[in-house]
Parts: sequence; C-alpha cells; structure tokens
Amino acid sequence: RIYREWDEFNGFIDKLEMPFFYIPGNHDYINEVMARIWKEKFGPSYYHFVYRNVLFLCLNSEEAMRGSNMGGIEKPQYDYISRVLDEHQDVKWTLVFMHQPLWLFDNTGYWKQVESLLDSRQHTVFVGHHHHYVKYVRNNSKYFMLATTGGISKLRGPNFGEFDHVVWVTMTDEGPVIANLLLDGIWHEDVVTESLMEMLGADRIKITPVFVEDMFSKEEFELRITNDDNYPMQTLMRFGKHRLLSPEVVEYKKVIAPNSVEIVKVPIHALRNARADEVKPIQLYAWFNYHYEDGREIRLDAQYGLAPVKRIELDRKSRVSVNVDGSVEEWVSLPFRGDLHSEVTGDQENYRGDYDASYQFNVQYDDAYFYIGLSVWDDEMVV
Repeated sequence: RIYREWDEFNGFIDKLEMPFFYIPGNHDYINEVMARIWKEKFGPSYYHFVYRNVLFLCLNSEEAMRGSNMGGIEKPQYDYISRVLDEHQDVKWTLVFMHQPLWLFDNTGYWKQVESLLDSRQHTVFVGHHHHYVKYVRNNSKYFMLATTGGISKLRGPNFGEFDHVVWVTMTDEGPVIANLLLDGIWHEDVVTESLMEMLGADRIKITPVFVEDMFSKEEFELRITNDDNYPMQTLMRFGKHRLLSPEVVEYKKVIAPNSVEIVKVPIHALRNARADEVKPIQLYAWFNYHYEDGREIRLDAQYGLAPVKRIELDRKSRVSVNVDGSVEEWVSLPFRGDLHSEVTGDQENYRGDYDASYQFNVQYDDAYFYIGLSVWDDEMVV
C-alpha cells in the first residue's frame, strides 16, 4: 500500500518541469517500514543545499516517529544541523523547511537548541501540518505555518487561514518576499498573523456561575463581554427557546469599544419551581463582527449555555490521603457522574450504549492541593 501511494503521488510530481524536493511528514515517516521505504526512494530524510548563496535546510520533524504533534529533532540530526550551519556561516540567508511546527509543542528533542543555532543568522522557517496558515515572529525572524494545497480543510477563507494555496517566495537582498497564491486570488504574507490567530481564538463572553441550594425560581446571571482587541466589536446575543427558563432580555446588541469590558445582567426565571440539578441550560447564541486593520470584515460566532448550579460544599482537610498514581482505590466513593451521551467515532462493534464513554468522579482538597479522582469507562482513551 505504501508503494502504491508513493507511485500515485510521484505520478503528479513527474509532470512538473522543475526540481521537487521531498520533506517527510507524519503520514510519510511514522514507523520503521515507512522510514525504510523513504530511504529506498529518496535517500536521506534530512539534507541541505546552497543555491545562489542561500542555504536550504530541509529537516525531518518525524525523526522520532511519534506521530502528529509529537515531532522533534533527535541528536544525530542536531549534530548534522550544527555542522552544516558552521560550514555555511557566510550565506546570504537560511531557509528552513520541515513538516511540524515544533515551536508550538513540548518534548521536541533538540529543536530549541536548533533555534539557538539559528538565532545569530538571517533565516526564515516554513512548516505545514495544521492545515491552516499563520505567520509567527520568533527568534527575530518570520516563521510561516502554511495552509493546504488540496488537503483536508474547512476552507473558511483568509480570515481563518483556511485556503488552498501555493507560496511564491522571491529572494531579495533584504530577505524573502512572500506572496500567497490562492485559487481565488493573491494574498500578502500577513493574511493570518499570530496576533490575528489569538484574536480569533479569544473567549469573548464569560458567564459568572449562579449557585442555588436546591430549588430554582429566579436568579440574575452576569455576562462579562470582553473586547481585548484594538478594533470596535459589534456584538449580538440572542437566547434560544427553553421549555422552563425565561430570560427578561431575549436579545442584546451593542458595539463594544476597543480594549474594554461590558457587564450585562440578565434576570432569568423559571416558569415553575424546579430542582437545580434538573434544569437543562438555555442556549445563548452570540455573533461578533470586526472591521480589521486591512479593511477585511471578520465575523465570528459562539454558543453558550446558562443554567443554575447546585451548590455542593466541600470540607477542607488538613491532609488528603490520596496517592497520585492512576488508581482510585483509596477514594471512598465517586458520587458525581458525567451525564453525557456517548459519540460513536470508530468501531461500531465496540459500542456498548451510553454508558460507553461515561465517567464518574469525586473531588477533595487540603491545605496544599485540590484532588480529582476520575474513573472512565471506554474501550479507548483519547485525552
């Protein structure tokens, strides 16, 4: 199968009228068999060359063969990189290529030492792996995580860095100039930056929990809307329908000023008295609009749930007799249970109903730590 897949891919490459240089990714170099076939077909899994006084350093982030998001640089490759950089100190620029963005992960072997070696020279780094585009500025240099050229993607467009593209790099005396050639246009290198990525992932609404002793009739929920960005944020919130809960404010609309916080208080009452642990959350839908610095309009959406929480008091102990060893045998009981529906993602034959992928837990605390004892029922653990 590996040979067949390489034959198919190389059939595409054979149509090119320019050299093509291979870099291993986690789907190409994940076990000894694939590593052997790589060596047989392409030779070394990491290498370098100099072209017009530019050093091309092509690395293997899969050297340890640990898989996705667990890449790294091992000692033999680090020694090779160190030697190559030492032998080519006078090049105009250094371009580094590898598959995984190792600066985003822990336990990446010698990658931080590689960055230290690169620190004193002009360099640019290109990676892939996450299927969306982000430009990072690290080590006084630009690091580009590229999007797809036909790979799996939601293709939500430039605002999210999700597009099919080819990167055109023009080398100048001042360094490389980047142009992203999209199927529907050409975008500059700042199409998605690290700061924009943080903006897209920010949590804009925080809901203060409302605790009740037992029965719920009416409480006031506090919503903290935060705009940490330098642009006005048009905000629209709307509650969904609920068979028991009725909010006094069904819709809220306001422009939140840059770098500001807005507090919204929403009284919600129950159409009849109900036990707190029986009240399902009422859905809150939110939409946020920004006019970004380059004229783009960025639209985001989010969904939240509001419900009262039954207060459970925990007694503090001077010392909890719990060993953090993966065993819950010393816990007296695990009275709390996750009331969730299981989701079938793989083998249907192993599905055993909604208790499959269920869990129960307990918590304790003392003067030093907060302890969680958790027991999970499933055929496969995915953290």
